[in-house]
Amino acid sequence: MDRLRELFGARGAKKGPDQQPPAYPQASPERINQVIHEVAEKLRRRMYSSVSGNPQDTARVVDALVTKFADDHLILRTAITKEDGSIDEVRKILTEQVAQAIRPEVEQSRLSTMDKFGAFCEGVAVKSDKPIIIILEDLQNMGVEQDRDSLIRGIRALFNERASNPGVDNLTFLLTADRPPDKLLVDPKLTPYNIGEHVTL
Repeated sequence: MDRLRELFGARGAKKGPDQQPPAYPQASPERINQVIHEVAEKLRRRMYSSVSGNPQDTARVVDALVTKFADDHLILRTAITKEDGSIDEVRKILTEQVAQAIRPEVEQSRLSTMDKFGAFCEGVAVKSDKPIIIILEDLQNMGVEQDRDSLIRGIRALFNERASNPGVDNLTFLLTADRPPDKLLVDPKLTPYNIGEHVTL
């Protein structure tokens, strides 16, 4: 947990230049099917992945992927809205999905918001007997920009934990947004999000 706390770091990044999302045209059915197949192969290899495009198209991709993986994976999925777009709210929603099946036993009263999210992900990964895919949709809606930076940094921390903590090796993330993860970062000093495979619709 100390290692995760160190990797997740502190909140409060300085605001960088505004990043305007690109205007994505609606993808063709053929392109959507191609992306579904491509991302499915990446997830089967437990590669962290991200998809950018307009929300309707990315939602179609996610729906199809959930159907593909539902039988042999634990799928935790939440679409981030501007009303509940904080890390704490995302964790609460995912916790409700886990419900009684897996309940990570983590003392959270003294943990920061990012530590709670990291502890939650690690706890679920350790206790699940199935590979886990955590799907975070519409990441651009996360209202607090420092939360967005912290979340992306935290996902990187979980990825890096694979080298020293086999318990999180069965955990994979799929992010969707209206732009690639690097374009969602506010703090220009943060390391680019280069741990996953990105696909543009």
